[in-house]
Amino acid sequence: MSSDAREPIDREEHLARLVRSVCEPLDVTVTHFETALPDLVTVGWLQPMNQGWVILVNPSISLAAAEQTVLHEAGHLLLCHGESSEYQEALKLDAEARTDHHRGPWEVEADAMAVALAEFTDRLQTTVAEVLEESAKDASHFP
Repeated sequence: MSSDAREPIDREEHLARLVRSVCEPLDVTVTHFETALPDLVTVGWLQPMNQGWVILVNPSISLAAAEQTVLHEAGHLLLCHGESSEYQEALKLDAEARTDHHRGPWEVEADAMAVALAEFTDRLQTTVAEVLEESAKDASHFP
């Protein structure tokens, strides 16, 4: 268990510290999104903001799922998925089809990176096994 567990910090701050521990020197913040997205089941996503990035996390998911989500999104950043024209095309196709299936290979790669990052960091408030379990659930959505 990390030193964060001993400090009285809120969930968003914990998740932000976790991301910073694996993404420095990138400028990444974390926030919970406020409303559900119609017809979509999502735990979180990454979007550009100013000169950096923001990871939005569903506030109703478990802490293990939230840690896996921010590490997964950090994986996209560290693997430079946003710079891939193929990934951008897959995102566009998924948005049009309202599905996740076009970008499956990149999502599974980000799930694998999330587990590797969980093993690397000392900032988890859950366990690597719990993050691995959440990554397996996430990866099972992709063909």
